[in-house]
Amino acid sequence: MLHSTCFFSLFLSFTLHLSGINSAKMTFINQCNYTVWPALTSNVNLSATGFVLPSGQTSSVNVPVNWRGQIWGRTLCTTDTITGNFSCVTGDCNSGKIACDNVGSAPNTLVEFALDSNSGLDSYDVSLADGFNMPVIVVPVSGSDSNCESTGCVLDLNAVCPTELKLTRNKEVVACQDPCRVFRTEEYCCFRNRSSCEPTTFSTFFKTACPQAYSYKKDDATSTFNCSTPADYNIVFCPKSSNASRKVGDSLIAGGNETSKWLSPSGDFAFGFYQLPNKLFLLAIWYNQIQNTTIIWSANGDNLAPIGSKLELNDSHGLVLKNPQGIELWTSNFTSGTIFNGLMNDDGNFQIFDQNFMSLWESFSHPTDTLVPTQVLELGGELSSRQGEFNFSIGRFKLHLQEDGNLVFKLVNLLEPYFNTGTADSNDETNVGIKFVFDKPSFLYVLKKNGEKFKVSNEKTSSNDVYYKATINYDGVFTVSYYPKDPKKEQRWVTLNAIPENICLNSTFKDGGGVCGLNSICNLKEDDRRPICNCQERYSLIDSNNMYGGCIPHFLKQKKKNDHDTLIIVISVLLGFSMLVILMLVGAMYFGFSYNRKKIKSGRTNNGVIEKNLCNFTFNELVEATGNFSEELGRGSFSIVYKGTIDMTSLAVKKLDKLFRDNDKEFQTEMNVIGQTHHRNLVRLLGYCNEGQHRILVYEFMSNGILASFLFTPLKANWRQRFEIASGIARDFGLAKLLLINQSHTETGIRGTKGRNVEKELVDEEKGILTDWAYDCFKTRRLDILLENDDEAVKNIKSFEKFVMIALWCIHEDPSLRPTMKKVLLMLEGIVEVSIPPNPYLYGFAS
Repeated sequence: MLHSTCFFSLFLSFTLHLSGINSAKMTFINQCNYTVWPALTSNVNLSATGFVLPSGQTSSVNVPVNWRGQIWGRTLCTTDTITGNFSCVTGDCNSGKIACDNVGSAPNTLVEFALDSNSGLDSYDVSLADGFNMPVIVVPVSGSDSNCESTGCVLDLNAVCPTELKLTRNKEVVACQDPCRVFRTEEYCCFRNRSSCEPTTFSTFFKTACPQAYSYKKDDATSTFNCSTPADYNIVFCPKSSNASRKVGDSLIAGGNETSKWLSPSGDFAFGFYQLPNKLFLLAIWYNQIQNTTIIWSANGDNLAPIGSKLELNDSHGLVLKNPQGIELWTSNFTSGTIFNGLMNDDGNFQIFDQNFMSLWESFSHPTDTLVPTQVLELGGELSSRQGEFNFSIGRFKLHLQEDGNLVFKLVNLLEPYFNTGTADSNDETNVGIKFVFDKPSFLYVLKKNGEKFKVSNEKTSSNDVYYKATINYDGVFTVSYYPKDPKKEQRWVTLNAIPENICLNSTFKDGGGVCGLNSICNLKEDDRRPICNCQERYSLIDSNNMYGGCIPHFLKQKKKNDHDTLIIVISVLLGFSMLVILMLVGAMYFGFSYNRKKIKSGRTNNGVIEKNLCNFTFNELVEATGNFSEELGRGSFSIVYKGTIDMTSLAVKKLDKLFRDNDKEFQTEMNVIGQTHHRNLVRLLGYCNEGQHRILVYEFMSNGILASFLFTPLKANWRQRFEIASGIARDFGLAKLLLINQSHTETGIRGTKGRNVEKELVDEEKGILTDWAYDCFKTRRLDILLENDDEAVKNIKSFEKFVMIALWCIHEDPSLRPTMKKVLLMLEGIVEVSIPPNPYLYGFAS
């Protein structure tokens, strides 16, 4: 039986091929695990209109170039042994034989063709208006046009068919019926007025499951596709992706074999684990049929997976990624519903569906740094650049469709954008952007509420022979580019548009040195208009692995020691100079020691120049100035600050009211150090009182109050203000200015306010050592515990996590491991990557 079937198929293909040169080739491919009987109806006579196609077999039929007809697959066909009558359970054409001379009986998945029907264009579609009996796609083999694409229904709807529409045989669902055939009502059949036909619950089910196919009689025309004539076509029954529709329990293993990925119907896109150069794995979606693997979406860029990690589709959480120890690394989040299956679509979108085929989660709704054709960014949506070519952590730049409708490109830590579309309008609510659309194939625009389209990229002539993408790159440039599908053409991404046109000029941000960082030279590459960063002469990169991180001065490199005599001269000079310095230091120490002995013997403290530059107030003067210390401004552990007035000048009077044993030392230190310091972020010391038991410092009065009152008021600052405070302090931090002349080092222990009773301020005594507690929260990924009643921080959780990591580095007990304030600033601004901090305690440990 099988041999005669194969012979008949080959004979049919050969015979039809000889029927004329001016023909189109229809190739039938059966990827089902059962036999299919393809059928054709035609506006012209064909030598054969039906044949048998076993599983795994291929057969071709030539049709005239002006052919109009329908194609469908029949299933569960048999020949009656008594009457010889041939019939099929689904798609039967009631001819009593394999050949068809009539349309097929519903339900069936119907392919419709009208070749050379419109100015040299073929038209074709897949329709579910008469029901569904098997997955089918149409794949153009040749021809071109903006709308010359694969179409069809790749999912097996029999498995999810609504109960009312099920067609069963021996208790198995064999087809999903047209609701008109089942109910025979005006709502589903539109007997009286077909033009007013509206979608129903059932047609919505078909459309959601198979968006490219027609779902009811009056469906919109976007499901019709066109290719230029002449073109050949493949009709694929049960395309591979329908078999690869992922069911609950399906899984992938990081480091598994080549089949450990889930493909789209055409194989253009793959979903799975992508191995990075550091041997860790990224859960991602990428273009699968090009040499240069190009990732368009990723899940765990901030938490890469080791080999052996497992991704599973389960019915409660969707996609769940766990490491080999079972610790969750990432999960897809959705609000409600029970998961039925998942699918990697041909548009690059991975979707999770419920049993009614309603989408519960999709990758298109959670974009990373790239958009592909048909993808839409909704109001409030954003793209975030990665850190580098192989570093998929969130980077410095983002594209954001703001709530006011304006599309902006900006640095994550700066308020002002370096590009915007100006599609916000406070005077006309209909003239604002509502969506950012990547139309087929390379036309990007902001869709306004009034229907107008604001172009973001130039509209290009489309082609079915290339892939497209739009990316916010790690250098801040937004590029729209294409990649040829033909391997004979140069295999690389070609830039169509780059926004802004010159980022070296557009991104000279006020708080940094532009896209390349401080002390750098920015130039544009000719081909893709992206920046190349170089350091100035005698400067080198702060981070040798990041050209965009800025440059710092470096010392002159020593010349090669080729000249022995020159080396001797240099060493001699250095030794002589060193001896001179040592003698000078010894002499200074001797005279300093003698001077101090005389000072001790004299029995009085001489503050020298410091006292001469400060006012020496009497205690009674300060009592009068403060109204007997009546108006308190604030207090610390062992001092109280009062407001005072002398000669119409407001003062802040700091009174040390508890005489601890080291208060006198603290007083002398504060007066000497701050008296010499003039910094715009420090209040200025004006005078002092050192009379009897009274130790009082007099400062200038700051009308806006102290920073603590701003930071710890019940009405918290917004996240932007907090960032500006942190970066401003880091930028202007000048510890060296506070060192005394004879002070060679600073205290490196972690310090706080003396006498503070922390236990009384905490609800939970386990939080007594706040640094321990903070590190525990970070280590166990429970930073939410730190954010009680702080909605601003919750909304900016990624930035908050970065701040915590920086803080943990800064409090490390080993001073050599703490970053410099310069590096802290660079980390805050996203120029230098923040690595995972170690336990800050060398000899203790966080619980």
